[in-house]
Amino acid sequence: MKPNLLIRVLPVICVIFGMLPGVPLLAQEQGEKQRQTEVRDGDQTQGQDEVTKTDTLKTAVVTADKLAQHSRNATGLTRLDMEALNQGFALFGSPDLIKRLQMLPGVSAGVELMSGLYVHGGDGTDNLYLLDDVPLFQVSHLAGLFSSFNTDVIDNVDFYKSGFPSRYGGRLSSVVDVTTYDGDFNKYKGTFSLGIIDGRLSFGGPIVKDKLSFNVAMRRTWLDVILTPMMWIMNSKSEDKVSGSYSMTDLNASLAWKASANDKLSLRLYAGLDRTRMKNRSIVRYNDEFTGEETMGILMRWGNSAVSADWKHRFSDTFKLDTKAYWSTGFSNLST
Repeated sequence: MKPNLLIRVLPVICVIFGMLPGVPLLAQEQGEKQRQTEVRDGDQTQGQDEVTKTDTLKTAVVTADKLAQHSRNATGLTRLDMEALNQGFALFGSPDLIKRLQMLPGVSAGVELMSGLYVHGGDGTDNLYLLDDVPLFQVSHLAGLFSSFNTDVIDNVDFYKSGFPSRYGGRLSSVVDVTTYDGDFNKYKGTFSLGIIDGRLSFGGPIVKDKLSFNVAMRRTWLDVILTPMMWIMNSKSEDKVSGSYSMTDLNASLAWKASANDKLSLRLYAGLDRTRMKNRSIVRYNDEFTGEETMGILMRWGNSAVSADWKHRFSDTFKLDTKAYWSTGFSNLST
């Protein structure tokens, strides 16, 4: 009976010296059955290589964050994604970005339930708010009760309390950099949510598969729908008629085009509007006789409008170009 040698081969290089000719060699790699190889004279070998995997591991997926090193170096940076925002503060059932940031260390809300952001002793006016790198000037609705950012389209938020990168310019308090996501290039997606005082709808998908996509999201309150019947009930018992309404609307739209493997063009639109109207009609009497009517009314409108176009070009894995042109304005109108 010939002697057998059993060698367990690990994922390293092994060199065997002094092997006798004619001695069968049994080799087994990790995760395989044994296989027999007979060593003969010189370098001639003859063997049976019937290999069957027995205990191999499942496929492993390795992911990495290209901004992880940047995040570690920025000591004053807090990054939030969509999941973190939806798990945060929700006013009347609607997630609110500013309310979520108010819960972080070093941040004060000021007046309860308002959208103030007072960071490290700031007065609230020295914060920079960016939506896809475009500055916004009106960042709240209903005198600060709700923020202007629709969480349904937010991809991530970079909140800087200190150590601002030079690209943001000089800021004394904080930077809130909000990034929205593009529409899916392969399939259609949509969401619909209903809160106590507002409703949100978003829909996006491919126009040309793997080339052109769109995404549209809208948020609107229905306080005016609730106030109208309440005012009607109040006016039914009085000669003087008082009417009023309030509504807020946020619209986000984006269009993304993959021009080539190294070029991507994006067009984005944001429009936010608050509208309130008050009207008072009173009966004028003299000596208990009807003489006429007197009507007074006021209409207020305020909000933001922003449009941006972005071109991203990749020269190599380490050298990229990002060019953006934008127009942004805040407005406030009062009429009687």
